[in-house]
Amino acid sequence: MKNKISLILLIGIAIFFSVIYAEDFKPEVVGPNESTSRIRITPTEIQPVVLRRVPPNYPKAAREMGIQGEVVLEVEILDDGTIGEIEVFESVQEGPGGLDEAAIEAVKQWKYQPGTSRGEPVTMWIKQTINFTLH
Repeated sequence: MKNKISLILLIGIAIFFSVIYAEDFKPEVVGPNESTSRIRITPTEIQPVVLRRVPPNYPKAAREMGIQGEVVLEVEILDDGTIGEIEVFESVQEGPGGLDEAAIEAVKQWKYQPGTSRGEPVTMWIKQTINFTLH
């Protein structure tokens, strides 16, 4: 009897939370502010796939100072697989000659198979991480 009550209580809690989250489901907005925010890719869409990757040049000053880390970019992949806008989401080293700039310059040269929605190529925003590691 105690096990049945526990099971019923557990099922009730699961239903309660699934209803709460289902009602609150909205596409998640990514971006640094409202004027440049984008809607995150939904599960029914197929994300873009990298076809050609150009490695970043490690800036000499950053290498000499021992700066390393991950630059996270928000990248607009156009419906033809080329790169549109790029914004820095997580910075490592800002400014001219920094790791952020090196990451942007590399990704500008990348080529993607575009993402699709309902079988059609579409423009999408993705997050792309570029690692800078000293050996």
